[in-house]
Amino acid sequence: MNKSPKLLATVFLVAVTGSVLLAQQPSPEVSATPPPRNQSQPAAAPSSPGPQNSGQSQAMDKMATTVTRAAEMCEMMMKKEMEGAPFKKAAGLTLGLLFLTALVLFVILEVQWIIYWSRLLKAQKRGDRL
Repeated sequence: MNKSPKLLATVFLVAVTGSVLLAQQPSPEVSATPPPRNQSQPAAAPSSPGPQNSGQSQAMDKMATTVTRAAEMCEMMMKKEMEGAPFKKAAGLTLGLLFLTALVLFVILEVQWIIYWSRLLKAQKRGDRL
């Protein structure tokens, strides 16, 4: 696929910005093993939602908002890139036609040059002057 460097740089910038924003979020430590239970606590004690759960919820909401904004920004930039695509194609086509024309003219010039020098060399062999 042919992607423009500007688009790749923009996507990279959005990814880095999102990761920096996420790195600044305080994340609670989650351990792989559950904490040991004391024998004195009943096994069926309901856990009440504490401030840690609401903090996690707020962090998740903020992260979701950040990712949504990044996606919207990326979509907006992609639309701007796609709006300019017809102009880029027309410019590329025009440039290609100019190069093709120059190539054809150079070939014609070389053929004429070869004909001229062959006549000149033949005339020199005969001793004639042009």
